[in-house]
Amino acid sequence: MDIEKLSKDEVEKLIEEVYDFYRKKVIYEEDFTKFFEKRKFGSEDVRKLWKKAFNLKIIRIGTEHIPVSEKAPGETGVKLILEYISPKEREEIRRLMEEVFNFYAKRKIYEDELINYFEKKGMKKDKIEELWIKAMNLGIISFGVRPISLPDDPLKIIGHRTVFELEPEGGTSY
Repeated sequence: MDIEKLSKDEVEKLIEEVYDFYRKKVIYEEDFTKFFEKRKFGSEDVRKLWKKAFNLKIIRIGTEHIPVSEKAPGETGVKLILEYISPKEREEIRRLMEEVFNFYAKRKIYEDELINYFEKKGMKKDKIEELWIKAMNLGIISFGVRPISLPDDPLKIIGHRTVFELEPEGGTSY
C-alpha cells in the first residue's frame, strides 16, 4: 500500500479501525504495529501510517515510562504511545481555545489568563494542561516565552511568561 497517496479520510478510517479494535483511545506503538502487520502491512508502511496520522493531527504521540522488570524496581524504560483524537474531540478543543481567546479579545494570551479562564469554568489545572497540550499538538495554538524585564532596565531579565497564540483554522504547518 502506498501510504503517501492516502487521503486524510482514508488515513482517519484506518486509524479508527485500530482504536475500535482495542477499544482504547491510547495504545502502544507496538500494538498499533501488530494490528496492521496482521493485515499484511509491512513494518515500514506501518511506521509511515502513524507518522502520516500524526502529521495530519489525527493522533498524538507521547511516551510512557514503564518498569523494566520486577527484579529491578525503580528502573524504567520508555514506550511510545499513540493517542487517537477523534474529529469530534478536535472540534471541541478548537472551540474551547477560540472561546478563551475570544473572551480576552486577543490572538495572544498569557498562560495564567488561560488557566484562570478555565478554572473559573470549573476545570481542574491538570485538565487545563492536558487541553493546551492537545491544542498545541493539533496546531490549534502555539506557544512561546516572553521575557519580563525591569521598566527602567529593559535588558535586565527578571523572569518570563508563557504566551499562547491562536493559530488560524487548519492549524500550523509544522
